[in-house]
Amino acid sequence: MSASDVVIRPARPDDAPRVHALHTSSVRTLCAGHYSADVIEAWLSNRTPAGYLGPIERGALFVAERGGRIVGFGEAAAGTVIAVYVDPGCARQGVGTAILRHALALAHRNHDGPIRLEATVNARDFYEHSGFREIRRAPVERNHVDIPVVVMEYDAPSRAEARMLEVTLPVAVEASAVEAAQMQERVARLLPSREGHFVFESGHHGQVWLDLERLFLHPDRVRPLAEGLADRLREHRLEAVCGPLVEGAFVGLMVASSLHLPFTYSEPVRDERATGLFPVSYPIPKPLQPELHGKRVAIVNDVINAGSAVRGTLASLKQCGAQPVVVGTLAVYGPAASELAATHDVALVTLASFPSRIWEPSRCPLCANGVPLLGHAARHG
Repeated sequence: MSASDVVIRPARPDDAPRVHALHTSSVRTLCAGHYSADVIEAWLSNRTPAGYLGPIERGALFVAERGGRIVGFGEAAAGTVIAVYVDPGCARQGVGTAILRHALALAHRNHDGPIRLEATVNARDFYEHSGFREIRRAPVERNHVDIPVVVMEYDAPSRAEARMLEVTLPVAVEASAVEAAQMQERVARLLPSREGHFVFESGHHGQVWLDLERLFLHPDRVRPLAEGLADRLREHRLEAVCGPLVEGAFVGLMVASSLHLPFTYSEPVRDERATGLFPVSYPIPKPLQPELHGKRVAIVNDVINAGSAVRGTLASLKQCGAQPVVVGTLAVYGPAASELAATHDVALVTLASFPSRIWEPSRCPLCANGVPLLGHAARHG
């Protein structure tokens, strides 16, 4: 295999668990001969899938795929290559070179002068062969442990070379970036938001509200998005779809129809005696439970914020012996969806991602500043 079969695309929020796993595996395997176990553990300590969402949302992080599977990722900013990591099973197969080439192209945009990076000791020769030169060796601190790195620079090409670097970026990269931006815009148009101080179904407080009850006023506008979501879910070898009522089930029904799969649903039941977070459970009707036993199931929702509906549906599916393998949604707000998926070892597939913050009531800055509550969510969060 060579770099010619590697496809580079912008990372999506649902890639975060895989990127995290690949990052961890790459460091532990490829760096083991050059760093002690203590240094490697300090290096990786406290990393979670949610930590990759910021660079993903900024458009700085991208992934390399081979045969539809993520085999590496990179990150770059103006003047800096931040990360180049490869699945250990794909080392020395041209994947790192493809990632570095794209990272350099991104780092050159809106930047004049050398490109800098901090290389791991084991990767120094790779970067040198790629045109970087060593500037110095210096430690960086991670969790009170010094990790040796090699500071390296890549001289800026001439203007003609820089233009060539730009125009020879893989067409698939540019096309997928445009496609991702267009999808984000289409989803945003269907989900008009307003700001204020709200209580969500999970019990969290937040400042972004979506009137999801209006989402299906015009089903024909939602259907193309549901079909696009179905296409992304197809690779998971599903046997059934489960959608939490209300609007999540509507999206789930469309997805199940597109995939020609059985459709089931969960329904919200509030525990009026509950005083903490997540007071709403999502049981699956008893007549449907035998239809899910032993099946690979996708949970399909409309929007995930704190993840109350998905969390409850996950628990109910496991109780009836189903095997939830992926969560699909039109949009995620904030990092909770990625964290939930990673905790339950399921994939996350979303068409769009938007920034959002939620707080426990006792830690809500809006409450602390006396901002009045504007509403209580029946299904949000």
